[in-house]
Amino acid sequence: TSSADVMALPTAGELAAAELGKGKQPTALIFLDAFRLELGHRLASLLNTGEPAQRAIVSAAVAPIPSITALGMAFALPVERGKLTVSLDAERRGFQVSADGWKGDLTVAEQRRKWLGKHLSVTDFLSIKDVLDGETLQLGARPKRLLVVHGNELDSDGHEGQLALSGADEHLERYAQAIRRLREVGYARVIVVTDHGFFHH
Repeated sequence: TSSADVMALPTAGELAAAELGKGKQPTALIFLDAFRLELGHRLASLLNTGEPAQRAIVSAAVAPIPSITALGMAFALPVERGKLTVSLDAERRGFQVSADGWKGDLTVAEQRRKWLGKHLSVTDFLSIKDVLDGETLQLGARPKRLLVVHGNELDSDGHEGQLALSGADEHLERYAQAIRRLREVGYARVIVVTDHGFFHH
């Protein structure tokens, strides 16, 4: 694959926006930190096992460089990349991401939540733990139009060195359980996006 082919790929956020535009069924949008492409294929395989038809598919996306959470999570928001502007903040010694019609810095998690609230009317933001606790999401309750879930287990375990020791299997099982739980309580569509890209020589 040439670099031109890679750059022509949509971002994770553009893929999510396209899916959201396909219908108004209750949807869970899951942001997974540091979730590599091969892990996406493994998660899809877990979800498809035992199903009468393929339910989970994986789509490759282009991620910004450098491949860091601050940039990647902004580009995973359901917005066209042409509406995002990246700049270098000399005082903070880091990047800033702004969006057309939005003054906040989308490298900041709270600003991303506010953006999702304003542009997509999201009111509920959960963690993977919240989804799995059996109390936050109740059977029979009316699901929201759009629910946002965030998982950072792979990122934090990677930084702490635990991932190198134990691998990703336990997290993948938890993510699969969380997605099944979301479907069980009425979220007919689940979209998973991630921030980091990967390089292959």
